Amino acid sequence: MSIYQLLVKFIRHSGSIPVCLNRVSQYICRTTIGEKMENEFTQTIHSDFLIHWTGWKIDRDLDPAWKPEKVSRDMPGKAVDAYILRLKNILKFGFWMTMGDGSEKIQVNNKIFVKPLVARTCFTELKLSEVRKHAKKFGRLGIGLKRYYVFDRLGGPMHYLQSETENLFFPPYSSLCSDDFEMISFYKHMCSRRPLTYDLFSESEWRIIFSEKIKKRIQTRHPDRLSRFIDPKDTDNNNKELLDFYYSIDGRKPEYFLPLDGWLAIIIYPTPEVKIKARNDPEIEKLIRAVKATKTVTGCPSYEYIMWPIEVDLDACSHF
Repeated sequence: MSIYQLLVKFIRHSGSIPVCLNRVSQYICRTTIGEKMENEFTQTIHSDFLIHWTGWKIDRDLDPAWKPEKVSRDMPGKAVDAYILRLKNILKFGFWMTMGDGSEKIQVNNKIFVKPLVARTCFTELKLSEVRKHAKKFGRLGIGLKRYYVFDRLGGPMHYLQSETENLFFPPYSSLCSDDFEMISFYKHMCSRRPLTYDLFSESEWRIIFSEKIKKRIQTRHPDRLSRFIDPKDTDNNNKELLDFYYSIDGRKPEYFLPLDGWLAIIIYPTPEVKIKARNDPEIEKLIRAVKATKTVTGCPSYEYIMWPIEVDLDACSHF
C-alpha cells in the first residue's frame, strides 16, 4: 500500500489531517520496523554464542559430589580458587588447543578411518538452558564468543554421521577425506554407543583445528591470521609469562594457544561464589578489558570492543 493510499484511508476514518498523520506514522512503525525486529528476534533458531566449556578435572578432583541435577552452590574453597585461576589463564593466554589420544575413529562404508592427531579447540552452540549435562562432562566454566571468532580461525561446525552406514564423504564414494586427511577432524559419530541416544549429536559441537600443514596453507593466503595461533614451542616466542605458564603445566600440554579478542561475549561461572569472587578481582576486570579491546581478525561493530560480556552463573542458565 502506497503512502498516498494510506493517507486517503486514514483521512476517511479520522476526519483530521494531524490525527491522520499520527496514525499513519504509527501504522508504518508497526508494519515495517516492528515487523523487521519481530522477524529478526523470533526467527532466530540458533544462538549467536559458541561456548567453550572447561574445568572437568577441577570438578573431579575438588568437587566430586556435584551432579548436574544439583544446584551449583557451596563449592569447596579450593575448587573456587581453581576456577578463578583457570579464568585468569584463559583471559591472559587463550584457549588450549590439544591433541586427541589417537583412539577416535570413523566407521562407515565397511571401513574404519582413524581420525588424525590434530590440535583442536571445541565449542558448543547449545542454548544456555540445555547446558547442565554438557557442563558435567566438560566442566562448569563457560567462555562464550560470537561465531565470527571461530570463522576468523577457519573453524566450523562438526559434520555428524551414523556409524556403520554408507556415507558419500568417504571412500569409495569420495576422495575428499582421503586426499585431505586432517579434514576428518570435522567428522564425528552421532552416538557413542547403542542403543542410539544421539549423545554426541546433541553436543552441537563446533571446532577450530590447527597443525603445521594448516599453518603453511594459511601462510599462503592469510598470513595475518597466524598471529591468532600461538605456538609456545616456537623459538621466536619471547613471551616469558606464557612460557613460564606452559612449562608449569602438569601432564599433557597444549600444542597451541588461541588468544581471545573483542568477540568475547559471555562468561558462565560455575557458582555464585565464583562469580562474586571474579567480579571483585581487579586483575580479572583488567584482563577482560584488555581482551575486549583486542582487534578481531576481520573486524566487528565498534560497540563490541566496549561492551562488557554477559555474566551469569550456571544455575541461572536454566531460565534462558
